[in-house]
Amino acid sequence: MPVLRKKLGEILVEMRAIRPGDVQSALDEQKATSERIGEIFIRRGMCKSAQVIAALSAQQGLPGIDLTGESPPHNLQALLDGTYAEKTLVIPFRMEGEGRTACYHVAFASAKNPALLQEVEAKLRAKIKPYVALEGQLKDKIRRYYYAQSYGYELSFHEGQG
Repeated sequence: MPVLRKKLGEILVEMRAIRPGDVQSALDEQKATSERIGEIFIRRGMCKSAQVIAALSAQQGLPGIDLTGESPPHNLQALLDGTYAEKTLVIPFRMEGEGRTACYHVAFASAKNPALLQEVEAKLRAKIKPYVALEGQLKDKIRRYYYAQSYGYELSFHEGQG
């Protein structure tokens, strides 16, 4: 029997980041836009991105990561195809160790799918440490990382392993 997780809105209400009425308002908007509810809360100024990341972390039982301050090493770009990263909303952003001891820190919009975690691990041919991140930040990082020139971003990667 699957474990029932609390909804993001419930967690944010418990954290006192938003009011109960904010949840219904955001859910109504979500029906029209299909945008993730956490992104709606942030865009509307109901709470801060750090609060949504903390709530996602609590919900999914994984560490959260704010990708705005992360600059993935350029050598990680080749590990996952840009189309795959965009489709699955996954991006490696840090590496520890080398060879058989390599471990990639990977941000996911949702890590609720164990098959996706295994698939990413297989594609990277190394252990992964999954993190949960905001979908908007992931999309922006993927665009900057894989399609910088197409989207008019400056290239701002550093060399090395992070």
